[in-house]
Amino acid sequence: MMKATLHVFAIVCAALLAAPQAALAQDEDDAWLAGDEGEAAPQEGGAVGAAATDASAEESKPEGVDEAWLEGKEVKEVEGPEEDTTYTLKELPKKWYYGLGARMHYLLIPGGVIELFPVERAPTVQGYSAGIEAVFRRDGLSIVPHISFGQLKGKGAFQEDGDPDTDIEWWVNDLKLLIIGVEFYGSVKIKDWVQYYYGAGISFFFRLGDDDMVRTEAYRDPSSGKLKPCEGPGLPALPGLDPQFCETTGGHYGNNWKGWAADPFYVPYINVTPLGFRFKPIPNLYINVDASLVLPLLPRFGMRVGYLF
Repeated sequence: MMKATLHVFAIVCAALLAAPQAALAQDEDDAWLAGDEGEAAPQEGGAVGAAATDASAEESKPEGVDEAWLEGKEVKEVEGPEEDTTYTLKELPKKWYYGLGARMHYLLIPGGVIELFPVERAPTVQGYSAGIEAVFRRDGLSIVPHISFGQLKGKGAFQEDGDPDTDIEWWVNDLKLLIIGVEFYGSVKIKDWVQYYYGAGISFFFRLGDDDMVRTEAYRDPSSGKLKPCEGPGLPALPGLDPQFCETTGGHYGNNWKGWAADPFYVPYINVTPLGFRFKPIPNLYINVDASLVLPLLPRFGMRVGYLF
């Protein structure tokens, strides 16, 4: 009898202890079925608790991490590769670009500009040059050393201030020059492939010949009134021609002018570029066109083409 009573007492105690656990489990199941996001009580070794822990870990784990994250170590974010501008038109700030190119210029020296000096009359002279240049460029600023070969060509009557018409000479200019200089340019971006630029430079030209500024006595044709070069002392023998024009003594006939242009010589000059445009149709190619002044008032037009490294 005693044993039966003990067995009944044990069963009742077990039922009383199991009732709260069953009620709690039922409440969690009811909450889950109802969509309630309330926090479920953790269950030791339970499948639901382990699944919730794994899901939470997956949500908080950043992409691209290794086992270090799982071990609680600090994980740095992986930065993407820097933009490769080798094949783009954009130029990076604080980066040096180097280039090598060709340059061509046309220079006009009107006779009227020469006459601003102590000269009564002078012919118009045109200049042509072609050469090579280097470019050192950073943040829109360029340093451009260059070397070119050029010519100054022109012919016509030349007369110094105060000289009579009988002292007019006929000059033929074919100056051959070596030009060395450096220029400095700033620029303003309009688009990645086109910029406005401006600047200035200093150059020196050296005369390469000694028979390229030829002076000859000139005369005024009695019939047309035009000035022409004499054919020699006392020639041409034209009716009504003043014999003082093509004098037989003291005149110059085919002589090279020595003056300040004695061989060799160098002349420094400054050019100012208020208007220029730089085009970059492909990443490493530049094309520059500009209009400038060789001081004081000589217009110059140029084109430069080169490759940037």
